[in-house]
Amino acid sequence: MVFLFGTGLKIQKQLFISLKTIKGVGLARSKFIVQQLGFGKDIRVKDLSRSDIFLLKDFMNYIFILDMDRKRKIQNFLVALSEINCYRGMRHKLRLPVRGQRTHTNAHTVKKL
Repeated sequence: MVFLFGTGLKIQKQLFISLKTIKGVGLARSKFIVQQLGFGKDIRVKDLSRSDIFLLKDFMNYIFILDMDRKRKIQNFLVALSEINCYRGMRHKLRLPVRGQRTHTNAHTVKKL
């Protein structure tokens, strides 16, 4: 098993499918990464050399915001919303639906907590 960004990639799977397990990488991004690095479409994780893995990691770090950095960026954005006391920030603080969903009959689970 190869570890990238705290996520284990299964060796027997194709590279672009295995990359989807990393937070922040979907099908389109994984295909883009494989294409940009010049790997074949059918390459499997077990066929990668150590230098290929380092190249993959550096490329992904340079191009995309992934995993912990992505979580931190979203968290900072939510904190900023709550600090300026806007409606969305207040709804996030109260753990209520933010985007106009109904609360009269729905969202009982959140209200109980």
